[in-house]
Amino acid sequence: MDVEPLLRYDLRCPDAVEPPRSLDTGGTRSYMLRLLPFAMLGTALVASLVGCVPASAAGGAVASTRALIPRDERMAALFDDAISPTVIGLSLAGFAAGSDPALVERTQQAELIARVRVTTLSRDANGQRARYVLTVRIEPNRLVDQGIAAKQLDLVVPEDSPSFSLIDNQESFFRGARFVLFARRFGGQDGPELHWHAVADTEEAARAIGVARDLGISTN
Repeated sequence: MDVEPLLRYDLRCPDAVEPPRSLDTGGTRSYMLRLLPFAMLGTALVASLVGCVPASAAGGAVASTRALIPRDERMAALFDDAISPTVIGLSLAGFAAGSDPALVERTQQAELIARVRVTTLSRDANGQRARYVLTVRIEPNRLVDQGIAAKQLDLVVPEDSPSFSLIDNQESFFRGARFVLFARRFGGQDGPELHWHAVADTEEAARAIGVARDLGISTN
């Protein structure tokens, strides 16, 4: 029996498949042969649907669902892409973590607070303006961890940043330097943008961040 014309007919018009006319072995076998193409087609469809399961449903990484707000004037002051002079050991009024009036709010607004170490320091020109790029490795035991899963980040310091001259004058110090990083992502015109602030890694800073973090938890 030539099955090919029958398969074409059945796939084109499945409702036209005739039910078995009898319960004898020959009739049942003929009916099963008619249903075989549809069973194979169903199996193929199931396999293709399994291949389209989203990563989150298949056990893959789930992206953060936290809304990315625009970086307004207040957020730009908190996450100013700047390095505190305390990182290089300067003791200046208003810069120590314990006396920083913005520390509580910065702590409560940060997605990430962690100790980091500079693994690469490079200087290049973005157009006609120079900039430093510090690639930092995030160390374990993050102080705040709310959505930035990366293990390393690139911190860009443009030429018009006050921190540019700090790095320029202490370039050898910043190679391998360790400090505490506050970071948050914001919604930009071209997608998410990372902005940050860095302070010295001291016991005073750790205590102040811990108090600010706990204060935020207790008021939520």
